[in-house]
Amino acid sequence: MGEAVAIISVSASAVVGIGGLVAAAWGSSRERRWQSQEERTKELRGVLDRACEKLTQQLVVLDQAHREFSTSGAANPMTQQLLVETEKQLVLECNRLAVRRGSHTPEYVALGACREAATRVSLLLNEMATGAAPAQRGAYSTLWDDVLTAEKRFLDVASDALTWEEPAPFWRRLRQPQRAL
Repeated sequence: MGEAVAIISVSASAVVGIGGLVAAAWGSSRERRWQSQEERTKELRGVLDRACEKLTQQLVVLDQAHREFSTSGAANPMTQQLLVETEKQLVLECNRLAVRRGSHTPEYVALGACREAATRVSLLLNEMATGAAPAQRGAYSTLWDDVLTAEKRFLDVASDALTWEEPAPFWRRLRQPQRAL
């Protein structure tokens, strides 16, 4: 009888020990997955923030070029150079986003639509400055509305991409301070 108790005791201890190891391994892998997803989200947030910053810079320069064209009939050469530079930077940010998320993702498609709409405005301003499209002056407001619509779409899609709702692992939630209602 004493040997049976000893065997049962050792077996139970082994089961508890193995169960503890399995639980620790499972928890550790879940923790790594959660941390990995957090890191990817932070990196994506940085890429989307830079893309939004470059898009905003391009829109500000486009607006400045339009104001210069409206007052003097031509855009300042420095503004034109700045417009070319902001277009290049936005293309780089589009490519950076495509590398992180893929070229078929909603974020990339929306940013590409913004870039294309802004490029159409830029081309129209160049045509208006050279006199090639004097009848197109009314088209500017329509194209600008397209740019703003595309920008809003990109901002909404970017916000959705950053909304990651998977909860933290159970033990992390236990350590977080509880908010009073």
